[in-house]
Amino acid sequence: MFSYFHNRLMQVSLTGLLIVFSSCAAFAQKPVLTPSAKNKFAVQNLVTGINSENAGLKRSAIYMAGKYSVTEVLPALFKKMAQEDDPGTRILIALSVYNIGQPESILKLKTLAKAEKDVRVKQMFNEIYQQYSMDHDLTALGGNE
Repeated sequence: MFSYFHNRLMQVSLTGLLIVFSSCAAFAQKPVLTPSAKNKFAVQNLVTGINSENAGLKRSAIYMAGKYSVTEVLPALFKKMAQEDDPGTRILIALSVYNIGQPESILKLKTLAKAEKDVRVKQMFNEIYQQYSMDHDLTALGGNE
């Protein structure tokens, strides 16, 4: 007998909670963002991540910028490239620039390779440039020599 009342009480309580929470959700205001606003916030978040002191966050933001070809962050990537001491992060930035795929940015990598002191980074910059130039015509930009 006790278990019947206990189970019935639990059902009524859970039903009451469900009604309360669903009615609260119905009155809650959902933010409405236009597609351009979403893009703006996403770009701002990526730039913040790229400029972060947290190495994991920074590398993840750099990777995501390339994966999703976010051209708006190219200036932030090149700025970070000039400031970055870690060769692995500079290579990751170059790979993201390659994935974004803007010819002018690829040519900038070629220019940066000439002044690069780290042999591994210099080699990667050159290889990224070579791969891009094999896949695309850079003669109009003065890139293929």
